[in-house]
Amino acid sequence: MYIPLYNRFIAGSTLKHAIIRANNLFLSHKYKPIYDYSYEDPNNEDICYKELKYMSTKLENNLIAIKLSGLNFNEKYIREIIHLGVKNNNKLLVDAENIEIQDKINNTTNDLLSEFNSKLNVNIYKTYQMYRKDSYNTLMEDLIDFNHENILLGIKLVRGAYYKTDYKSGKLFDNIEETHNSYNNAANLILKFQKNVNNKVIFATHNKNSIDNIIKISENNNLNKENIMFAQLLGMADNTSNSILKKNFSAYKYFPYGSIFHTLPYFSRRLYENYEIMKYLK
Repeated sequence: MYIPLYNRFIAGSTLKHAIIRANNLFLSHKYKPIYDYSYEDPNNEDICYKELKYMSTKLENNLIAIKLSGLNFNEKYIREIIHLGVKNNNKLLVDAENIEIQDKINNTTNDLLSEFNSKLNVNIYKTYQMYRKDSYNTLMEDLIDFNHENILLGIKLVRGAYYKTDYKSGKLFDNIEETHNSYNNAANLILKFQKNVNNKVIFATHNKNSIDNIIKISENNNLNKENIMFAQLLGMADNTSNSILKKNFSAYKYFPYGSIFHTLPYFSRRLYENYEIMKYLK
């Protein structure tokens, strides 16, 4: 079924569909993929487990996003998927989620970082939501602690995608300007550490000011561009992604896939957080 707006942001119903679309976009634009099985029902973790296991086995040398809630935090499932993914040289990006379970996600991800990352290699990425007032301190503590343990940190820096549910917690900034400042301050902190370590960082943002600032600091300090990447959502901000490529940085696109029923939560968040979504459409 083809639904124009929906299909612009969703890569298809199966991994095969997502791979075909990703390959076509790489050929035409040189965008690299982050594959995301958009399944978020913790009451049926076996469905998510089977698909993520298939992804980790089928894909090689790719980035795979995982939601721990979709696996219902099943430790056996999580570690099996990661072991399979690492065996095929895939990198696993642990998504941040809503504020009610984020502390549990942080703790689990820290354990995975300690187990699967090393002083030479990054296999696990942790996501930091910078619309949270406490995220800067969490990031700073992780940068210091993992550096002290001689373990490289995989970082995915986002503003946050659960505002509709999280704002009631009182833990979010009151306005978008404060969130922008939080994101930019976090980016500056990460790049300061990059002068001495080789952490892997994905700056997931469409914000041109943030991207320009990150690129400027990186170039002025001769930071290794292989360790600094950017990501935008499928169907959005292609002009931004193209400008990143022109600066010889990697530009990734999220390729979410799954049945319409399973991808609706992801799709609705994209619509909610981007109420001016039409400016991205031709």
